[in-house]
Amino acid sequence: DLVADLTASGILDVTLTAGQAFGGDHEAVNVASGLWAARHRLDADLAIVAMGPGNVGTGTTLGHAALGQVPVIDLAGRLGGEVTLALRASGVDARDRHRGLSHHSTTVLRLAGGPLTVAVPGRWRDLLDPQLAEIDGAHRVEHVAAREVLGDLRDAGIELRSMGRRAADDPCFVDCAAAAGQLAAAQVTGHCPAGCAVVDAHADGARGRLP
Repeated sequence: DLVADLTASGILDVTLTAGQAFGGDHEAVNVASGLWAARHRLDADLAIVAMGPGNVGTGTTLGHAALGQVPVIDLAGRLGGEVTLALRASGVDARDRHRGLSHHSTTVLRLAGGPLTVAVPGRWRDLLDPQLAEIDGAHRVEHVAAREVLGDLRDAGIELRSMGRRAADDPCFVDCAAAAGQLAAAQVTGHCPAGCAVVDAHADGARGRLP
């Protein structure tokens, strides 16, 4: 529903569906061919890869569909893309495994082989940085003073909901997605969108790496 609303509002230019997902403007056999088509057939500068239907979770470290992000990250890197991960995090989720940085994201970061950039919303760094520091990996961490996006979406007639919660009920969740999107846009255009700033950036990859 969200993808359809974003497309109808003109925020998304084009959609591709791959694998078990279907119904996009274009369809691909798998994510790799979808990314290739986005870049070389549709001239996309930026692709947002989101999981399709069929998500499942067992509450265990490895038993959840979010691990599907790992091969996507590695594929995108091998195809020459720069990957920015939108962290799953929450300030209100009642489940310990999803409070703060979700175990979904920590597991993906531990298993992803390709280098990626982790976008941390500046106002949540005190919550998320200690959890990120516990992860063994060589990914870059960027702190982003992301602009507030809910007003823009409301103006477009779009209301975000996730897991039964409105966006305003869990701003950490929304801010993580906004920070990743705005950082990815900055990597493409060379500057952050209006109202966004990359702070404490580590362009050489030496500082800010997960230990």
